[in-house]
Amino acid sequence: MSSDSGTTPSARRSPGEARAALIVSARELFAANGYSGTSTRQIAEHAGVNDSLFYRHFRTKAKLFDAAVVEPIREFVNRYVEEWADRKEVTAPAEVPALEFIGGLYNVLREHRTLLMSLLSAHAFDPDAFRSDGAGAAPLTDVLTGLRGFVENAAEQNRFTWLDPALAIRFTVEFVMSVAVLDDLLFPDENQPLGRDELVWELVQFVINGIGHPRTDLPASTSTRTPAGT
Repeated sequence: MSSDSGTTPSARRSPGEARAALIVSARELFAANGYSGTSTRQIAEHAGVNDSLFYRHFRTKAKLFDAAVVEPIREFVNRYVEEWADRKEVTAPAEVPALEFIGGLYNVLREHRTLLMSLLSAHAFDPDAFRSDGAGAAPLTDVLTGLRGFVENAAEQNRFTWLDPALAIRFTVEFVMSVAVLDDLLFPDENQPLGRDELVWELVQFVINGIGHPRTDLPASTSTRTPAGT
C-alpha cells in the first residue's frame, strides 16, 4: 500500500529512513487526530511502512508518541545543557543563558504547537500514551530532571541560595509552554502586535527577576487555608 505521498512500502527503505517516515507521519496524524484518534495501522499506511517494521522500531504506539511529540523538546534541552557544559561561567548577566533557553524552548514549542496541544490532551484524557515502559511516568519527567544539574550550578554561581531548582525549572517551562500555546489568545491586538523577540525578552525578565528575588515566608493568613481542590 502506498502512502499519501506516493511512496512504496518500506522494503525499499533503509531502517533509518523507515523510522524517520514513521515519526513524520505520526506527527502529522497525532496533530490532526490526537492520540486516541490515531491507530498504528494508520501511521504505518501513511508512512508507506509495513506493520512489521513499525513494531520493530517502536513496539507500541506510546513509544512512537514519545518519539514524535516529546523528542523535539528533549533534543533541544539536551543540546542546550551540553553546549553550556562546555562553558566555564553561567553567571552575569544571568539573562544570557536564560535568553538562550527560553528563546530556544519557545521556538521549539511554537514550531510543534499542534503536537504540544496533542501532548496536553493526551496527558488529560489518554494516560496510556505515557505508559511505553509500563511506568506511566509524566512525559517531560526526564527532560526536567536533565536540567536540574545545570540550574543548580547556575544558582550557585549567581548566589541564588534561596532558589529551589526543581520548582524554578518547572515554573519556567510551564510559563514558556503556556505562552507558546496561548499567545494568539493572550495577545490578540492586531494594531500593536508583539514581536517574537520582544515577547521572549519579557519572558526572560519575568523569570530572572522572579528567580533573583529572595524568597519570603508565606503569610500566616494564607498558610492555614485549605489547599485548592480539597
